[in-house]
Amino acid sequence: MSFFRNLAGVLLTTAASAPIVLVTSVLLARFLSTDDRGLYAIAVTFAATATMLFQFGWPTAAIYRLRSAHRRPAEVSKAALVFLGGVGALVVLVSVAAEAPLRERLLSDLPKGVFYLALVTVPFRLLANGFGSIARGIDRFRYENWSTFLLQLTNLLAIVLTLVLLGGALFELMTGLALAYVTVVLGLVVAVVRQTGVGGALE
Repeated sequence: MSFFRNLAGVLLTTAASAPIVLVTSVLLARFLSTDDRGLYAIAVTFAATATMLFQFGWPTAAIYRLRSAHRRPAEVSKAALVFLGGVGALVVLVSVAAEAPLRERLLSDLPKGVFYLALVTVPFRLLANGFGSIARGIDRFRYENWSTFLLQLTNLLAIVLTLVLLGGALFELMTGLALAYVTVVLGLVVAVVRQTGVGGALE
């Protein structure tokens, strides 16, 4: 375990992501209408808020279990898949059931398709946070660093494809972003599970 190696990796990821984030913001401002920018902000904030509310401290707990409680990585990975996957699925089901009042009363009449595209990312956001923490807990910071960088890069590519090249609008953008997010997070989960395995008791 190398503190300075891990620190350097985080700093490098931040430095490499900064210009991508800047270009992403410029393109969104340039190619999305004013109304669509507002709806985009609502959709992204909704997904991020749902993730924050329903991760229940699991990312911190994962590191504690690995470092202090000395649980087997395979057990922690299994718990992450079951718990975070289950919570994510439950959030999706409840949100679908309450879709109309959510959109009308809380989300400024967010278009139904955009609502569902934002919602589908929530389970993967939960898994990203959980397995990013597991990666840190097993001293594989590079897995989380790469996933962070690739998320920024694929987001930019999705924006260029859907807005700049294809001339799409908010729905097409959210479709591209959702596909990019799901792909990168699945890659992170697979990379971590290949290191830890999946098995043992759920505690």
